[in-house]
Amino acid sequence: MKTHSCLLIFGLLIFVSCNSKKKETSSADSITKSISETEVFQEPASELANVNEAPNKSDTLVYVDILDKFYDSENYFLSLYYRNDYSESVSNELENVDVELLRESEDGERHIRLSNELVNKHLLAGNLDRLVVFNKQQEITDTIYRKDFELYESMIESSYVATYSGPSGFEGCVAMSINGIKNLGNAKSPEFASDTNYIKRTLKQNKYRATFIHNGAYTVHLNDTISFISFGVYPECRECTYLFKNGVPSDSIINDYSIQKLTPVPLANEKELVYVANVSVPETDHCWTMLMAIDLEKIKFKIYPSGRYIKPFEIKKETDIISEQKIVPDTFYHADHRIICDSSLFVGLEKNLILTTDSIPLRVKDTVDSIVDAFFKEECELDQMFCDSTYLKIQRAYRIKDSDKKILLFGYTFVGSGTEEESASMFIMAGYNDDQILWHEINEDLMGEIKMELYGAKIYNYQLKIWGTMYSYFGHSGYGKFLMSGFKDHFSYRFECNEK
Repeated sequence: MKTHSCLLIFGLLIFVSCNSKKKETSSADSITKSISETEVFQEPASELANVNEAPNKSDTLVYVDILDKFYDSENYFLSLYYRNDYSESVSNELENVDVELLRESEDGERHIRLSNELVNKHLLAGNLDRLVVFNKQQEITDTIYRKDFELYESMIESSYVATYSGPSGFEGCVAMSINGIKNLGNAKSPEFASDTNYIKRTLKQNKYRATFIHNGAYTVHLNDTISFISFGVYPECRECTYLFKNGVPSDSIINDYSIQKLTPVPLANEKELVYVANVSVPETDHCWTMLMAIDLEKIKFKIYPSGRYIKPFEIKKETDIISEQKIVPDTFYHADHRIICDSSLFVGLEKNLILTTDSIPLRVKDTVDSIVDAFFKEECELDQMFCDSTYLKIQRAYRIKDSDKKILLFGYTFVGSGTEEESASMFIMAGYNDDQILWHEINEDLMGEIKMELYGAKIYNYQLKIWGTMYSYFGHSGYGKFLMSGFKDHFSYRFECNEK
């Protein structure tokens, strides 16, 4: 993919501050870029021209974004996009009218009400009066209603926003205009999961030399693994985001912005998966959100400008839109409210691995040692802090119940690292038969430590599933019970507990 414009506002890029999480629209600091890529979806001009003229009328423009929250109030907000290209005259008209000051904070931040007439003239505000809010499971959890259109003047920037009232806990949730909710039951986009081991393996497989990895994650759709990795190459000062299908690169964004996170949106179909992307310019404080899809035929990024998704949804009857009954997810929350756990993922996974005292063939041990040596050598080349000597700290061998198949779990630790008794710096799992290694997988937390136990395994038609428990400081974003599935050197993970 060619380099894209960042926040797409009909040819505009409007950067935001990561610290304040507010999209920037002030005239002094707006940054513009042109859009010519075919991957950017262009809305029909006729629809776009009328988006605000009949806000209660059904149309095909479905607004999607992530809710933000003012730090000094209980109100939520979404940033507004310009109807046409940014111009200083438009900004002056918006900011130099008779103002109604709604409130002013102690540090000088001001909230000024904008008239509906002025907003409809210059900004895209159609279908924003009522929004549905989705939880992490992409289920509708509530409805929120617009309070005002405001000019929000912070200490760093100014932005035009629509404000909403609603219960606490919606910050960071996906919000969608009410005209997009029909037939969402089977339209969930798969969630991306972080895995440092998968990221490193994919970079190595494609011979990408990443000086610093900003982020990366993968998801499984049907029979394919789709992933993205954002990284920097220094001192060349080259920033890259690559999209992969089964580990093979299919698209890229170079020297424009980096994708930090893809939040799933329940608008998926047979042609594409839909996400709200958190993106940023590395080494700056500019970050923003954009509505993005992954084209399943080409495995390409596709950008929907102005947060508007184009699909011919029909509006449901007024009485059918939203039930007041809240949907209770089949999950429970960790005490710190940043972790969500779902024990239903592991129902029916019995313990069928038996610890054995049988000796491990010398050839198997030598092969494992060679794999581990190569791993630590590569880590040392990437970062000298990982060049210390290591030793084999934990050695376990398992046999699958009612089977002759065996699995080993070795834990290696840096000398003098002071890891806990059952923890190590890295673990290698390997299946073997007689004296031959059939597959292996490495999980590591070289910055901290990692603890692993294996409980069960199932192997059929070259497919492998292993479950157990895993805890690490920096290795995985999830912890607790885990399920690893895949074949040979291509595995994915699901965890009982994950960060929200």
